[in-house]
Amino acid sequence: MALLSLLADEDPSIYQTVREKILSCGPPAADWLRPHTMSNDPALRRRARQIVLHFDRQAADDHFLAFCLRHGEEFDLEAGAWLLAQTQYPLINVEAYQALLDEYTNELRDRLVSAVQPKETVGAINQYLFGELGFGGNEENFYDPENSYLNRVLDRRTGNPISLCLVFTFVIFFLREHARGNLSSAERDSLLPLDEERPVLAKREHDGR
Repeated sequence: MALLSLLADEDPSIYQTVREKILSCGPPAADWLRPHTMSNDPALRRRARQIVLHFDRQAADDHFLAFCLRHGEEFDLEAGAWLLAQTQYPLINVEAYQALLDEYTNELRDRLVSAVQPKETVGAINQYLFGELGFGGNEENFYDPENSYLNRVLDRRTGNPISLCLVFTFVIFFLREHARGNLSSAERDSLLPLDEERPVLAKREHDGR
């Protein structure tokens, strides 16, 4: 309790000393500090959240590193993208963002029934994502770290070429999974006539072209 009262101290030097002491206790400190992230004391609430966030990011970093070491180059791309995002935003609701991607997929599904050529399929997806929804490259701040976190790319509808390519790729994956589970072979080929051996690629940094 003494540490908690000092954590809200107005003297910055005292706060820094207490913060370092709490951090030295390691991740278990987050467990007893977490309830105070809802404190009625604004200073205590803010500082408790900062320290808990530090530990949560640290845990997410360890999880992401373990994932990379365990799977090497053969890993689940979507799982890796969300684990990377959690290193900065450990409390994101991944299921909610997956539902958003599912919403994009459902909107596209009906539009692609008439597509008979791979380029038509890619064109329709590009038009929806980069035309109607307005996804595009962050030309004003290309090196902004936010461009690399999938949740922020979906929030802001802007990113770098890699993250925008991930959005496009996940939509394709979800469309194909739906097609495999719900359509006949002929219907599936009509909906997504993409050659898996020689896929059609598109540059997506600038409006999908």
